Amino acid sequence: KKTITVNPEKSALIVVDMQNFFLNPAYTDFPAGLAAVQPTIDSVKAFRAAGAKVIWCQWGLTEYDLKFIPPSYKFSFATDKDPEQSFGSEMGEYNGTDWGRKLVPKEYNALPYDPLWELAQEGIEAGTDLYFNKNRQSCLWGAQTPTGQYLEENMISTLFISGVNIDQCVYGTFNDAYYKGWDPIIVQDASATSSPQYAYDMVMYNVDKHGFAVNSTDIVKGMA
Repeated sequence: KKTITVNPEKSALIVVDMQNFFLNPAYTDFPAGLAAVQPTIDSVKAFRAAGAKVIWCQWGLTEYDLKFIPPSYKFSFATDKDPEQSFGSEMGEYNGTDWGRKLVPKEYNALPYDPLWELAQEGIEAGTDLYFNKNRQSCLWGAQTPTGQYLEENMISTLFISGVNIDQCVYGTFNDAYYKGWDPIIVQDASATSSPQYAYDMVMYNVDKHGFAVNSTDIVKGMA
């Protein structure tokens, strides 16, 4: 698989969880994630220039979600394994900024990482980008999600997927896209994980079997 041909009108870039919570150095040490920021910016700009949509799909739990989120999810996001410090809990201040409630929409920690937030707002205002919250690892889980509904209603069939963590939310979205009949493509250099290397390797091994992988440089060149 050396070359793929796509129709920009039927393609979208899904940027998964590139949020302050996961990337901002004031809260976390994730150099691999920060290295994915510039490739993300390059990919977003290339998609816009080609007339293809950009979708920012991020963690963002409503009060209803917080009430019914499964215990397994609550535990995995619990600071120091304390369930009272999981989704929706107050995170406090970092570097003088109130980070708000953990992964609740519009709170600072849940916004795209600072260098990407301005880019996202620019695209949303221009109508090239869309912003959807999610309440599970995958942007496409279950019978329907806001992201999935938009893709179906607009007959978008090819999905370029990037973000963090590649072995969790990115791969979850990739798998659901594959299971539901979309053509999924991982943007490798715009994705990263804080997990051990073997987790990353596992994802890329399976991506090679079930989909495709490209780099942002391929997108910039191919979408020109």
